[in-house]
Amino acid sequence: MVDAVKSWLQRNTNWLLILDNADDLALVRDFLPAAFGGHVLLTICAQATGRFARRLEVDTLSTELGARFLLHRAGLLAPDASLEHASNREQHIAKAICEELGGLPLALNQAGAYIEETGCSLADYQQRYQTRKIRLLQRRGGLIPDHPEAIATTWSLAFEKVEQATSPQPTCCASVHFSLPTPFLKSSLQRRGHSWSSPYASCLRRGGAG
Repeated sequence: MVDAVKSWLQRNTNWLLILDNADDLALVRDFLPAAFGGHVLLTICAQATGRFARRLEVDTLSTELGARFLLHRAGLLAPDASLEHASNREQHIAKAICEELGGLPLALNQAGAYIEETGCSLADYQQRYQTRKIRLLQRRGGLIPDHPEAIATTWSLAFEKVEQATSPQPTCCASVHFSLPTPFLKSSLQRRGHSWSSPYASCLRRGGAG
């Protein structure tokens, strides 16, 4: 499959290849074509890229922008609507959640997706987030290095929703997987009593796990 993709990239132009969680830059080279006719976008946590790539840091969102993004993602605000179109209560809670999540785009996206899919209110999500965050900190005495607690907590809530489903959908698992590196997924599975060979892990690997 990798060779077929590389062959296609080498024969064509004006393409964009996105490699998510590509922290092992040495491994990335195996996925790149010999000749470039397009562009490559890497999402990484590593600070140093050397001459391999030009680094562009993605900053956190301001409280206002993060609250608007959360409301849009949760389906509580029309795509073209400004934050002022939301009720005062929704604005207040959305801003509070954004501050709790540190303005991290990934955490806000996960939170919005959870609210949209479960139909819970902003206040309910905030309470669930705070409860789960305390549990995670008590269980681990801290969270995995390089993965902010906001990401870990929103991921944990999302995983619980998948686990409760009678037949988890591979597409859902795949989208969750590409948000977090394999070591984090393994740790999360183990904390919930699932091995890396469990059906949940198999679902994640079908989505492209390494």
